[in-house]
Amino acid sequence: DPNHMTLSLTNNSDDFTVFAPTGDVLVFDTYPFGSRADHDPGNNSLKTADYDFSLLKDMQTPWWFCTQAYDRAIYRGKLGEAMPTEEQLTALPLLAAIYNAKGFYYFSYHAIFEKGNQVDPKHSEKMWPRVASSGKLLSRLAPYLLSDKVAPKVTVKNIKNTIRVRRFIADNNKEVVLVVSILPQKAEATFTLPAGKKYKSLTNRTVKTQNNTWKFTADAISYDVLIEE
Repeated sequence: DPNHMTLSLTNNSDDFTVFAPTGDVLVFDTYPFGSRADHDPGNNSLKTADYDFSLLKDMQTPWWFCTQAYDRAIYRGKLGEAMPTEEQLTALPLLAAIYNAKGFYYFSYHAIFEKGNQVDPKHSEKMWPRVASSGKLLSRLAPYLLSDKVAPKVTVKNIKNTIRVRRFIADNNKEVVLVVSILPQKAEATFTLPAGKKYKSLTNRTVKTQNNTWKFTADAISYDVLIEE
């Protein structure tokens, strides 16, 4: 239909090649963060998502990401041992952006304000700020993520855990660098950025050590955004 954009959504990476030709944009959803209170608690890791995102990037098909914005246990009428953290809820879509996702949905408002508040009347007060923080950051990054400019690759030396790093260049030639640790354990990595540019860390998890080398550290799944000043 030339008058209406069509989105084809799947949560199964085995379906990518089948679903992609059926619409203008392929949408993928995955919700890895959960707890024992849920019958299917997820793996609380970004390793599988990282692999699935890499398949989408290799396909070179336009794709958007439907990211997690709820506590999986809520759909069983329970509270999880711990809600997904702001770091987890932000690291997941940032990892998708590293692999070329250009649009984002959040699932779901209903799970927070309707089903969540039925289980805990204060659930939305706790959960919504975490989701809103993630969405606000993605909106701030839009000029970089949607730019057609191609930034050089970043070489990463993983010391602990697995880190993904990517530079983005906006139309005004300013850069951001996205950094995501994908495993639920301590992370440490170094990478080099261009000389002559000044970057500011959004989360203070990345520091400049010497010359143009930067070091990222985290205790679990986490992220940072380096913004060129």
